[in-house]
Amino acid sequence: QTDPDNDDPDYLAAIAENARADFRRAGKAATFALEHGLAKRQPGNANIASLQFTVPLNDEQRQRLVARLNAVVDEFTRELEEEEDAPLHLVTLALSPLKSS
Repeated sequence: QTDPDNDDPDYLAAIAENARADFRRAGKAATFALEHGLAKRQPGNANIASLQFTVPLNDEQRQRLVARLNAVVDEFTRELEEEEDAPLHLVTLALSPLKSS
């Protein structure tokens, strides 16, 4: 959770660096999984995925998308029964406006 009222450049730079670190970690995890045969990529058996798309969203649509993504994550994780031997999976998701060209 970030402070929506804090516009201090150092604070905003720290948030941006944290986001970059998250994606570096995701890239390293995917690379390791692929290089060590841990990634299953066959349809119906995939355990590695990467999605990136650009879509125009107005403010209301963006809010609906964020709410839906939060609901999916909440619902899914609430139903999980933790298993001691289950491998950990890194899930990274970002939604950010793009710089206008």
